Amino acid sequence: MQCDNFCICTECFKRWSVDDPGGIVIDPKGNVYVAETGKNRILEFTSNGTLIRARGSAGSGNGQWSI
Repeated sequence: MQCDNFCICTECFKRWSVDDPGGIVIDPKGNVYVAETGKNRILEFTSNGTLIRARGSAGSGNGQWSI
């Protein structure tokens, strides 16, 4: 299956190499935040699927966490 739009589906997660999504939140502007538990980071996307930024990494220092 080819997903032509950004959505919360396996194809879109594969497109962005999302490893084990653990949670998803959509803010009032329509931005999508994905807790990527496999890489201990938060991914932020626009409502059309453009990656804005990836935040965090594994660890206990500044900007690091274990999710």
